[in-house]
Parts: sequence; C-alpha cells; structure tokens
Amino acid sequence: MNSMSSPVSGGRYPRLSAIDHMMLRVERPAAPQHVAGLCLVEAAPLLDPASGLDLDMIRDRLERRLTRVPELRRVLYRAPPLCGPPLWVDDPGFSIERHVHATRVPAPGDEAALLATAERLLRDRSDRSRPLWDLWLLTGLESGHVGPDPGGIRAGHRPMPYGFVQQGRPPVQAPRG
Repeated sequence: MNSMSSPVSGGRYPRLSAIDHMMLRVERPAAPQHVAGLCLVEAAPLLDPASGLDLDMIRDRLERRLTRVPELRRVLYRAPPLCGPPLWVDDPGFSIERHVHATRVPAPGDEAALLATAERLLRDRSDRSRPLWDLWLLTGLESGHVGPDPGGIRAGHRPMPYGFVQQGRPPVQAPRG
C-alpha cells in the first residue's frame, strides 16, 4: 500500500488504492457505493438491568477496542491537485456517538420490516467528512425472547471493508467479559 508524509500531522498515512479511488469517484446520490452486512446477535449481553439496549456500554466497549483497528478512526484527506489520490488520516474530531446508533424496527418486527428498515438506513451516501462506517443496532425484532432482540447493520464505504481484506488484517476477536 502506498503512503506518504501527510501535512495533516506529519505522520505516514495510507493512500486509497486506484480501485477504491474509482469507487468514490463513481458514487452518486442515486448510486451509493457503500456495502453493508446484517447479522442477528444475542440480546442479553447488550441489555441494561431494565432490559433496554445499553447503548452507552456498547459504545464504550467498541471505542476501547478501536485502538486495534485504527483505520476505523480515519477520514479521507484530499491531497492537493497533482499530488496523488486521497489519504486516510486520523480524524481529530472522532466521536463514537456519530458511528454507533440504535433504532427500533417497526411492528411486527418480521423480516419484511427488518429489511425495510435496513433499506431506509442505507439509502443515503456516506458522509465523507467523517470515517466512512456506521453500526446500527436494531431492536423490536420478532422473536421468542423476552425483551428486545437486537440485530445489527454494519455499513461502511467500499474502501473501508475491502481495505482490511487487502491488508490481510485478521478479524479482531472481542474479549469476553
């Protein structure tokens, strides 16, 4: 991966690959280029004592683990003309609250309602002024469990998730407890 000294902080930052740069250039409001994954997870570890989603705890745990994946704290920096493709630089204003959200799937909480909610959340282009990822925790899903049964949508721009694969980065295992 190419990198160069950045005027932003004097450090070395990776540049976008040619294909990632192309994906950003072809993106249009009617044709966003982000990708997403949907997974269902066990609700119990994510709930507070009142059986509500403990969003503060979730954000805190994720933020502590971001040191293992610094790419998730980076934002695009446009290089001056004729100086190459954009760079990924550290976002000095990074806030986990801007990336980890919760919403309720409307009743009846079935697959159709889940997919309609996912489509609504993924409709718009990613805001390029911040790191290009979001995690949505969805409550109100149909299940036999007591209390909400969160699912999650992890959305990111194409350069983010594919970049991890290209770098050969193994998945980070979350420690228990």
